[in-house]
Amino acid sequence: MVFADIYLQPDAPDPVLDEQTIVAAARRHVPDAGRLLAVDESGGEARAYFLEGDLVVKTQRPHRLRPRTSLAKEAFFLNELHRCGDFPVPHVLGQGELRGTEYLCLTRIAGAALSRTNLDPGGRRRALTELGRTLRAIHDIDQAALDHSELMPGDREPADLRARIADTFARLAT
Repeated sequence: MVFADIYLQPDAPDPVLDEQTIVAAARRHVPDAGRLLAVDESGGEARAYFLEGDLVVKTQRPHRLRPRTSLAKEAFFLNELHRCGDFPVPHVLGQGELRGTEYLCLTRIAGAALSRTNLDPGGRRRALTELGRTLRAIHDIDQAALDHSELMPGDREPADLRARIADTFARLAT
């Protein structure tokens, strides 16, 4: 299957969902989910709604929907990371659809984004060393489940590679 970075519905509306809708979605998976605290629009292809109780409801932004990205793929990948090790990633609590928009309900992980911190050189070195260890451990995971999932793009046979290259050249020629 060829996965091109083409947005499937570039003109689709992209509403910020109201608190009642988001909390109701979270309560499908976490009955005591609290109120909405904040909305983060920095993800580009997704929007994150932060709720009390360290919960996040993440929605796929309809106008940014493309074959290479989906929250179903993210949920699969996060679940694989949990199955294979103790990685600092959110737990998937559930997923579904809200008014035609894909969503995930996740735990929030502790910490601060590295881009929002002011680390001294030693702290930066320790953070990057830990990141390297984590990435090495992720790269060591057996990828059989990923290889067999239709959610993960990739060339399964030589014909797939030929199709991907032909598609790329056809798009470049237009």
